[in-house]
Amino acid sequence: MERRQRAWRYAIERAAETGEWPVTVARACAVAVPVLGVDGFGVTLVVGPRLREMAGTSGPVGTLVEESQLTVGEGPCTDAYTTLEPVQVPDVEAARDRWPGWVPMVAGRDVGAVFAFPLQVAGVRIGVVDFYRATPEPLGEDRFAEAVAFADVAAGVAFRGHPAPGTLTGLDGTEPPHGFPRVVHQACGMLAAILEVGVDEACARLRAYAYLHEQPLTDLAGQVVSRTFPLKTASSPAPTSDPCPAHPTSPRSKTPGKDRSQTNDAARTTRATRAVRAERMAQAARTGGADDASDAGGAGWRRRRGVARRKRRGRRGRRERCGARDGADGAE
Repeated sequence: MERRQRAWRYAIERAAETGEWPVTVARACAVAVPVLGVDGFGVTLVVGPRLREMAGTSGPVGTLVEESQLTVGEGPCTDAYTTLEPVQVPDVEAARDRWPGWVPMVAGRDVGAVFAFPLQVAGVRIGVVDFYRATPEPLGEDRFAEAVAFADVAAGVAFRGHPAPGTLTGLDGTEPPHGFPRVVHQACGMLAAILEVGVDEACARLRAYAYLHEQPLTDLAGQVVSRTFPLKTASSPAPTSDPCPAHPTSPRSKTPGKDRSQTNDAARTTRATRAVRAERMAQAARTGGADDASDAGGAGWRRRRGVARRKRRGRRGRRERCGARDGADGAE
């Protein structure tokens, strides 16, 4: 209780100094940074079923910590939300086996340690706050207790300011990921309509593209919604392997290939040619018997090719004789 009261006092004093009232979730987490000896924070709140938003970060690194977990659907934040228990990662590099998708996105980018604390009120999940350090180092028992107190304060602020806290009581936290920001849902709906796929498939493609191109998921979704991302038209065939439509920086977009219409035209031409040959053979069979049919088919075609070859040889010989005769006249 004493630690929690002290955390409240820090948050109120900081708000009074800056003139930012009322105390927000981001402010309650920001005042904890110097007390805990960490380098920054990121906090994500669950707004409703399948809907969560980033409530604030200390800077680009904090945004990276939150966005990376949103993209791959794993990490300390996800585990803390699911288990309602703090998750300490004193060495991010050593956690590759635990989170093989998330660690490569943050390793070597000023994220050496992460400490995730669930935000809850009476067992109701509200969100998670992640504190991080640039270098691998454990938090320690005293600072861990302080972090729990600051997380309690942030949870209380978030619960009081939640637009619909009643929607949080029935949420199941056993299956991550636990929703996406509104802009991601909007982008997935647009992609589903354009690519003619299900919403879940469109969301998977969007997340895969963000992961492969190391792009924040919400930024990518914003480009889709604002139509600044090069989307394919609804009449174009939906891709089968790309997570999203071809991007200007993608190798697939630089190598032109046959589209579906060209393939269909070639197939129709082949079928028409075969039909004409079959009709000729059938007509020859009706008028001249089996020998003529054979002539209209393979044997006749070979004879005609031999005649054409002999004609070409004759023309070539005449040209050579004429050239030799002209050379002899010139010599005389």
